[in-house]
Amino acid sequence: MSRRACAVVVLPALLAAAFFWVTTERINRNDAALYDQIAKNLAAGNGFSSKIDPPHNWVGGREPLYPVMLAVVFRVFGASLAVVFVLQALMHALTALVVGWIVERLTASPRAAVGAAVVVAVFPTLANYTVYTLRETPFTLLVSLATLLTMIAAERRGWGTAALAGLAWGAAILCRGVVLPLPFLLGAVLIALAWRSGASARLAALRCAVVLVVFTFLPMLPWNAYTARQKADWSAAPRAWQNLYVRASKALLTGEELKMYAVYCLSESVADRMFPGNNLRSVGEGYFYRSYQQKLDGMRTQGMTDAQIGNRVREETIMVMTQRPVRYAATAVFEFVKFNSFFQVPLLNEQRVEARYGGSLLILGLRGLFKVAGFALLALTAIGLWTLGRHGALVGAVVLYFNAVHLVLDSIARYAVPVIPLYLALALIAVVQLAGRRVEAPARDGRLVTVAAR
Repeated sequence: MSRRACAVVVLPALLAAAFFWVTTERINRNDAALYDQIAKNLAAGNGFSSKIDPPHNWVGGREPLYPVMLAVVFRVFGASLAVVFVLQALMHALTALVVGWIVERLTASPRAAVGAAVVVAVFPTLANYTVYTLRETPFTLLVSLATLLTMIAAERRGWGTAALAGLAWGAAILCRGVVLPLPFLLGAVLIALAWRSGASARLAALRCAVVLVVFTFLPMLPWNAYTARQKADWSAAPRAWQNLYVRASKALLTGEELKMYAVYCLSESVADRMFPGNNLRSVGEGYFYRSYQQKLDGMRTQGMTDAQIGNRVREETIMVMTQRPVRYAATAVFEFVKFNSFFQVPLLNEQRVEARYGGSLLILGLRGLFKVAGFALLALTAIGLWTLGRHGALVGAVVLYFNAVHLVLDSIARYAVPVIPLYLALALIAVVQLAGRRVEAPARDGRLVTVAAR
């Protein structure tokens, strides 16, 4: 994209983010408040802790990159949410540009690239998250950037680009550990794409895949060294067993609870009205998360250490999954719906908006419309992938991975935010195809090549 095209993308991205800065409460609650406090403690020299007052004990259940980023901002500028917002608004704009470059590589059409970038720039869900101290905005940028670099590495089979892609995926893992297995999958895709192109092409792809995976782990080394000096326990995928336990517990729901959960997956607001008294509007403290929290509190009351609690949770999770495998697999349908209910605007769920307009048909209608639009966008994404074929293999692998991992783990709509830009890119390609401007995706010598949307 030209400089003028980039300006056309960046300006609406910043304006969309500014709209939500003006209209949103800008109050940190739940996870946003936790990240905010960890960052303040880091900036004050109190370590990776979450309590306002001493003792500042280590918190090992959160990935470090986002709190560290906030801590740097707080150390330099003070605990200013405005500065965090500006930084995240710029990240949002950069994400839109990256998506434009992805589409340009897939279609060789500057017009399609600018169109996709502008759609990402003004997409309300993405712009809304720039206001909160949540990791979604930087994580989304890292996923999009790492995907672009992996595509370039596949085209050029260059070690340098593969190394950059690995570093980007490593940074993404430090932002959210759920990405950890993805570089291995992408390495396999790189090799598969070159398999029909002769021994030299396969060897080059293999080297590229190895470099990608090796460099993925390099960003973790400084944090590993730091936690070792602090004598603190740390995992690249913290809370994985907790999320898996919450997910497995759905296999234990009664028939009546499954009905409630089915409505909850479609709409938390409707479920809260149909089944009052269960706090279904809350994710962390709602009915379907309450049993885990009670179990956790009970184990801590018994004096169990974090390691002992982790072992108990792992044992009970495995027991549920092995004793009720069919029911566990069947409830994946609910997680698929929850994960892909991504077209939600957090502003519409804020307490102030809920108190003023919660019962109005306008708000309820907008929420319902966004849900339906989200699944329509998902359908277009599938058409876009089908249109591209093997040419879209790497982007498709990222999208399918995120969906697959959240069939296994507990999911909420916010977890889909990092793949929304890729959904939008593929959906736009589908629209181009359906409009009669055929998109072809040939491959030459096992490499990905750009094609024109005619």
